Amino acid sequence: MKKIVLSAKFETFIDESNLQFSESKGLHLNSSDWKPYIKMKHPDIFKFISSGLLVSYTHSDISRKTYQQGYRNTEYRTILLAGFYLSLVGVSNDKISDFLTKLMKKTNWRIRCNCPAMVFWGFNYILTKENSILGPGESRKPVKRNPHLDGICCKHLWVSLNYLHQKMEEIVKNILLTIRNFYGVQSEHGRQQVLKKVKITGLKKLLNDVKTAIIKIDKSLSPEFDNLTKGIKMDYFGKQEEHKKDVEQNGKETETINTEDGNRRATRGTFRKN
Repeated sequence: MKKIVLSAKFETFIDESNLQFSESKGLHLNSSDWKPYIKMKHPDIFKFISSGLLVSYTHSDISRKTYQQGYRNTEYRTILLAGFYLSLVGVSNDKISDFLTKLMKKTNWRIRCNCPAMVFWGFNYILTKENSILGPGESRKPVKRNPHLDGICCKHLWVSLNYLHQKMEEIVKNILLTIRNFYGVQSEHGRQQVLKKVKITGLKKLLNDVKTAIIKIDKSLSPEFDNLTKGIKMDYFGKQEEHKKDVEQNGKETETINTEDGNRRATRGTFRKN
């Protein structure tokens, strides 16, 4: 088997691990026959906000043992800011989730499983050399067991990576709910309140930061992000100028925000004294 050229991209982990476990060899190393016997629980997303970490557990019907897998997105802050910005300007949840799912698959990850095979067969060493290991690295080369450095991961990571790939949209939807709660934009009232605090200057800076980060991850996603936000952000900035004129002329503080659900105009009260 020729040497695998790795990347920390999630999609590459999927491709290379599926190549590693592509043949039926019975219940032996790197065999596709293990798949029915490895069961996985839905991953824990609660640490994603603070550290970009997803955690899962797999259970083997053969050994009766349970092992833990960890996956850290090294660009999770971009995921959070993109989700925050898109929520703030009123993009629908479905469209945000769809975009963030694509972004997640293009970002860099570090992975690990606490099973013995990761050490014995040198997978921790391989991932360390490619800067893709989660946690402490491994400097001991598997000279006897895996001298040619074949493969990238154990069967538990192979199964769990494919599970994450298949369920990524569902996982991202749950992460988006956490993002919206974290930033206080889970409701229309909350979104309006945060918009007041952020103001146009902050919104423009946030947009610039998110776009710059997305381009660094994958340039092909930039046009899609622009199409997703173009009309909304321009309408929002334009309506703020209208808002200022309205205040000056009528003595009423009003605010109009354009969202995908249509324009909302609310008079927040008078302040001009007669």
